[in-house]
Amino acid sequence: MTWIIGVNSFMGYSFALSDIKVSWGSNIEKDCLQKFYSITNNMRAGFAGSVSLGFKMLIGLAECIQNEKEEKGLIPTYIAQKWSRKAKRIYDNASPIEKKLGCQLLMIGTFPESKIDIGDIRNTKTAVIKLSGPNFKPYIANQHDIVSIGSGSSIDEHKRLIEWCDSNVNNVFGFAETIGLPAAFNILVTDQLQNNPKFGISKHLHIITADNRGICMSNNNRQNEDGSYSLQMPKVASGYKEFLEMAKGYGFRAEAAST
Repeated sequence: MTWIIGVNSFMGYSFALSDIKVSWGSNIEKDCLQKFYSITNNMRAGFAGSVSLGFKMLIGLAECIQNEKEEKGLIPTYIAQKWSRKAKRIYDNASPIEKKLGCQLLMIGTFPESKIDIGDIRNTKTAVIKLSGPNFKPYIANQHDIVSIGSGSSIDEHKRLIEWCDSNVNNVFGFAETIGLPAAFNILVTDQLQNNPKFGISKHLHIITADNRGICMSNNNRQNEDGSYSLQMPKVASGYKEFLEMAKGYGFRAEAAST
């Protein structure tokens, strides 16, 4: 299994990192999958564990939101409670191999009306929420609480990277004043990875940020002035149908894949 890590930071923002690895058993890994997806304009969700079950969970989340009125449907903690019940039903009906591979979910979102005051500044309240099978009881992260789903040899190193970002908010916001929070976080994360290379850490990440301007997801590609790339993410599947085709091309069963 691999991982997604998030932190509910202070000053009205949250952020998360997600790798793109998929595993078949303990010896085969491919960098080929986007694990975080847009649910509404103020929420994103990702999964770890069984790939096929993870996509079923995202469909279930979309169904939870579909019939909700806007004032409730966009509140992350409320939706997490609804998703919890739906997720348990989906898990109970999953195949034996999907259950064996497991399922964990992570949400990151902003509250449409709630604000927090930081000195003279009013920022949007954000949330990071974790749900784990088989019960999927929501865990709502406190400030500076680093939560992760999945596992792997590199998870502790990436947790330390998240801790570094959370403790260096002055650097983050110094960049953000001119280029925006998503770009600032992207630069600082990638710089830390390149300056402190560790065996087992993926170079390719999706980076998710949430603040009073909304939620943004980007990759950590590095483009040179001449248009070439010093770091470029490979092609990844951004949906289950596309992943089925990739798995078929690799000669592996999609149902046996885990993240």
